[in-house]
Amino acid sequence: MAKRRQNGEGTIYQRPNGLWVCEITLGYDKDNKRQKKTVSSMNLDKLKKKINDLKYLNDRKMLDAPDNIKLSEWLDFWLETYKKGQVKPTTYDAYTGAIDRYLKPLLGDTLIVKLTPIAVQKFVNELGNKGMSTAYIKKIMLVLSQAYDKAIELGKLYKNPCSNITIPKKEERKAVAFSPDEQQRFLTYCTNAESTYHNMFIFAFNTGMRLGEIQALTWDDYDAKAGTISVTKTLVTVSNRDENAPKKQTTLLEPTPKTKSGIRKIPLNISATQAIKNQQEHNNIDSPFIFYSAVGTPVQKRNIYRSFNDIVKSASITSDVTFHSMRHSFATRLIEKGADIKTISELLGHKSIKVTLDIYSHISNDMKLKAVELLN
Repeated sequence: MAKRRQNGEGTIYQRPNGLWVCEITLGYDKDNKRQKKTVSSMNLDKLKKKINDLKYLNDRKMLDAPDNIKLSEWLDFWLETYKKGQVKPTTYDAYTGAIDRYLKPLLGDTLIVKLTPIAVQKFVNELGNKGMSTAYIKKIMLVLSQAYDKAIELGKLYKNPCSNITIPKKEERKAVAFSPDEQQRFLTYCTNAESTYHNMFIFAFNTGMRLGEIQALTWDDYDAKAGTISVTKTLVTVSNRDENAPKKQTTLLEPTPKTKSGIRKIPLNISATQAIKNQQEHNNIDSPFIFYSAVGTPVQKRNIYRSFNDIVKSASITSDVTFHSMRHSFATRLIEKGADIKTISELLGHKSIKVTLDIYSHISNDMKLKAVELLN
């Protein structure tokens, strides 16, 4: 009697034309007839990947019964099989966040074959009504669309319900900068202070660097002789998905940012240089980072924000400023003093002058109005 094939078993062979083929056993029907599926590829590694995907789906009863697959199940499969280890940790963390916070709670119980373009449009509209930014809605939709593209590629579906969806437009929040008076009041609380945070705030006001870039700065980035700081990396915090890990979050140093324009060298003015010197004197442990915690690791965002908000409150600043407002204030002060926009764009690490103009157009317009009024 012939040996009964186990689920997932199959023989790989190559045809004369170079095509690799495998006939996989997926189970047996009620008449004890073998259920099989044939997969092929010109690339052996890709064929093995297809075989593993089929085994995964078949083991979870997800292969031949798409009507029974919930979107939540499919998103988990797609994320684990096609994204984990294939994309950067920050990207994987962003995908997981979009799935866990929005897609699963609002659409997760829907069967993948039952999700319609109308349902997706209602989902998108709901996110917009809750005040979510257009940019973040697009990121969520990118995750959902990619998951459906993979289902179509595997032959489980024929149409992507994310096609032709209208993303609600939300007026983008203008860059909020400190007024000159607010900036001076804030910096008054940082003068002569020995705290890492105070030195960091002075440095931020005078370099326009992003928070992650400042957190990632090491002493190798500082050229005291040339009076410059090199921006080559950024610090990112991602959720640790390992259930056995002692910490829920981990920090990573990554090249900054996605475009080459982000890698730059910034000349330091007197205030920024003094902040660096103060920090050097403040250093009492061996750490590669310029701004570090009590144990030599990069300063955490929550502690930075807490110190920042304390100063804002003490300085009686009521405008809607954030840490990022120091970056906007850096650019605004330069525009107010007549610096050319190309130089400002390069200092900020924007990918193009257009980005800078879009962010600070309202400031430029105010400056133009004041210039014209000089003729009165």
